[in-house]
Amino acid sequence: MIYVLHGEDSFSATEALRGVLEAVGPEDVRDSNVSDIEARDFSVDKLAAAAMVVPFLADRRAVVVRGLMGTAEGGQRRGRRGQDGAQARPPAELGALLGELPPTSDVVFFESKLSPANPFPKSVVEGGGGGAGGGGARGSASPRRRRTSSSSRASSRPPTRS
Repeated sequence: MIYVLHGEDSFSATEALRGVLEAVGPEDVRDSNVSDIEARDFSVDKLAAAAMVVPFLADRRAVVVRGLMGTAEGGQRRGRRGQDGAQARPPAELGALLGELPPTSDVVFFESKLSPANPFPKSVVEGGGGGAGGGGARGSASPRRRRTSSSSRASSRPPTRS
C-alpha cells in the first residue's frame, strides 16, 4: 500500500504514520522492517532496495520517504529547480516501481503541506494504484484524511492485514 501523509496538522500526520509503522509488527522486529529515506538521499534504486525486500520475522515492511514531494514545489522551500527554472518532476521510474510493490511492503510519503499543483501525489496514485500486491494509494490531507484512489474517499485508519 502507498500512503501520502501531508498537511499543516503535523500531529495527525505523525499519528497516521505511527499507525502504519505499528502495522509492520511487534516493536522488537520493527527496526529491521522499517527504512527511512530523506529527500536529499532519495533515488528510485534506494527505494527499490528498501521496499522490494521480504519482511524479516514480521508480516509487513515499511519505507518512509520524507520530504520528496515538496521538492516539486521549488522555490526556497526545497531549492530543487532545474537549470531552466522548471519545477522538479517525479522520476519516471518511480511510478513503475510503485506499481510493482510486493503485497508485504508499504511506502509512506511523509510531507508537510503540499500545493494542489504538485505533480508528485498524482504520479504516486497513478503508479501505485494496482501493483502486484493489489494494493493502492491512500492519502491524507491532515487533519482530514481522504483515500486517493478514484473509487473511494473514506477511511481514517491504516488498513488491517490478515
